[in-house]
Amino acid sequence: MRQAEPRLPVVLHVTHSLDFGGVESHLRTLARTSGNRFDHRFCALQRGGAAAESIRALGSDVSILGVDPWRNPLNCIAKVAALVRRIQPEVVHGHGLEGNLIGIAAAMGSGVRVRIAEEIGIPEHSLKARTALRVLYAIATRVIAVSNATRDAIVKLGEAPRSKIVPIYSPVELPAFQTIARKPGEPLRIGFVGRLEPVKNALALVRALTLLPDGFECRLILIGDGSERSTIEKFIRSNRLAGSVVLTGFSEDPAKLLASCHLYVQPSHAEGLGIALIEAMGCGLPVIATKQGGMGEIVEHGVNGWLIASGEPGEIAQAIASAARLQPRQLALIGAAARRSVENRFDPLGYLRKLEQLYEDCLS
Repeated sequence: MRQAEPRLPVVLHVTHSLDFGGVESHLRTLARTSGNRFDHRFCALQRGGAAAESIRALGSDVSILGVDPWRNPLNCIAKVAALVRRIQPEVVHGHGLEGNLIGIAAAMGSGVRVRIAEEIGIPEHSLKARTALRVLYAIATRVIAVSNATRDAIVKLGEAPRSKIVPIYSPVELPAFQTIARKPGEPLRIGFVGRLEPVKNALALVRALTLLPDGFECRLILIGDGSERSTIEKFIRSNRLAGSVVLTGFSEDPAKLLASCHLYVQPSHAEGLGIALIEAMGCGLPVIATKQGGMGEIVEHGVNGWLIASGEPGEIAQAIASAARLQPRQLALIGAAARRSVENRFDPLGYLRKLEQLYEDCLS
């Protein structure tokens, strides 16, 4: 009789939602890269969406619990605990605040040996949240930070000691193609990818267009959706920018839409790492980014892009105008440097090796 294949150790990844965003892109890449050392499964506490469908299509198990973790935290913990008892994972890995709080609590109560928490942004937690996270991180086996800046912020808030935190850059799949160089006299095409939420600061980027010098020709392509979309659309109408700004909505493959751009701008108020920024650099785009969180670890000012101190419209406009004054060949050279600087650094296979080695070290 043929023997059954040995069971791979199971990792349950817990997050708030699996629709669209940086965490969702991260988990989709993980599902696509998974090898034969661990069985990676995924759980969204509240809702699914585009990422859940993509992960399922890749053959990975996805559970959507449909519970708001803030309105019904005990019910949410109970549902995750029931899922844990059913699939019996060796590792529970939380992603983001809700995934960490609910996932680690359920794992601890269910006797899961290895409990990994992952901070995906630059934490600015209230006193109540910091107190809860100190308890959470105390019972976590390890805490992953997506950048050195994220690790430093966790330590500064007193949520976990530096010795317990492991910085591992998130995986990013770089596009196979690069953008086309700007032709002399051609209007500057600018790209942005992200949720249209206040933290991403897309409205300031649109406002910056009204501060550019007279006669400056440009076209801004905003790729993403969110609560600020109606406000942005109203500003576009009020300032007669309909011919200069395109809102594409959410795209599963934003790199294709960036292919026609000459410059990328990420004016976020906070970024743990900046996956969209890395993808744009992978397209060969020179970038302008605020010096926030992990973005300051990726962009080398004047070499592969430019860093600005804040996301104020005036500062964004000044940086765009300075980049536009460069000769097309100079702009293309900076874009090529951007591509080189991210090649291999965020390789999904390299990320998977580091992550699964961490699991194995904790299990042993």
